[in-house]
Amino acid sequence: MAQADARVAPLVNRLIGTAAVALTRTQNRAGESSLGNLIADAQRLVPGARLAFMNPGGIRADLDAGPATFGELFTIQPFGNDLVLMELSGAQIETLLEQQWVNQPSPRMLVQGTNRVVDRVDVDALVQHVLGLPQPFSARIEGRITRLD
Repeated sequence: MAQADARVAPLVNRLIGTAAVALTRTQNRAGESSLGNLIADAQRLVPGARLAFMNPGGIRADLDAGPATFGELFTIQPFGNDLVLMELSGAQIETLLEQQWVNQPSPRMLVQGTNRVVDRVDVDALVQHVLGLPQPFSARIEGRITRLD
C-alpha cells in the first residue's frame, strides 16, 4: 500500500484551488446545497449544455475551506460517472423535476432524452471548473430549486 500511495501522491495532492468557505452537501428543504451548485456549474461545462442536474446522493463528502486538492475533489465525486449531453423537451424536464419527490425516499435518475453524447467524467469537469474560477472560489445556495407541495 505504501508504494501505491507514493505513486499516486503527486496526483492526489495536486492543488486545484482554494475554497474561500466550506462547501457542504447539506441541503435546504428544496434539496439545494452549495456544493451541489458548484458541481452542477461544473457539469454545465459540457459543450452545448444549458442545464445540469446533480443527484445529491452522488456527493460523497463536504469540502473544507482552504486548499482543495484533486484527492479531495475525487472524494466528493468518486464514481467516475460520465456526463451525458442530451436533448430534452420542456415536458421531459418537468417530469424529471416532478419525479424527484413523488412517492419515493430518494431522487431518481433521468431515463429520457435523445441525441445522447457522452462527455468527460464528473470529477474531471469539477477539476476543470475549479481551476477556471477566480481564487479563492466559493459557491452558495441561491434558490435554484423551489419545491412546491
